[in-house]
Amino acid sequence: MDSKKSKLYSDAYKNIKSKGPYRFGPLSSEKLRVDPQYVMFQMSRYKHAARLLSNKNSILDIGPGDGIGLPILCSYFDNVTAVDIDQHMLDNSQNFLDDEYKCNFILNDFSMNPLPNKFDSAVAFDVLSLIPPEIEKYWFQNICKSLEKDGIFLVGTQNKNIQHLGNPLNHVDQPNFKDFDQLNSLFSEFFENVLILSMNDETIHSGKRETAQYFLAIGVAPIEA
Repeated sequence: MDSKKSKLYSDAYKNIKSKGPYRFGPLSSEKLRVDPQYVMFQMSRYKHAARLLSNKNSILDIGPGDGIGLPILCSYFDNVTAVDIDQHMLDNSQNFLDDEYKCNFILNDFSMNPLPNKFDSAVAFDVLSLIPPEIEKYWFQNICKSLEKDGIFLVGTQNKNIQHLGNPLNHVDQPNFKDFDQLNSLFSEFFENVLILSMNDETIHSGKRETAQYFLAIGVAPIEA
């Protein structure tokens, strides 16, 4: 069989010739080299979030890294906006995203300012752990101010209880891991309804919270300040 003439593969050959190979940013490229399965875990988090929030029209990706999850979000939502406090990261997200995916890019620090427009939903993966505990309430307040009254905020974060089992290099500059109770208490301050799912690798479950690797915390309907 000549794969170039196959209906199954011919478009792939045409696109590699016209568009070149899909480019990954610096963070995702490094992960693919040193820990490739982690990229699968990252992508699965975005996939689960997109499915859970698919009835919403607009979404914020807060702290998108080099934008590895943006193609998934762009496949589900009409209005996707990437927000970061680091212009280099924001540039990576924009530069390594194929032109076919439509996304807006905003430089903003939620610990200081909300956005001028409101959105239906937001996600933030592995960002909360980077926020110093003393300013996390301002971060949450300004994100809530950037959401509609029925908005949903989904946060993905590693479980503090299993932090000691991870790679210490992955915990550098991350002072704010939470266990289930801490995460539930924090979200309950800012949202009318809170759901927290456990996650191990790419699988979501409702099993033992104490030993879950990862949490997907979902806040529904921001409480007005």
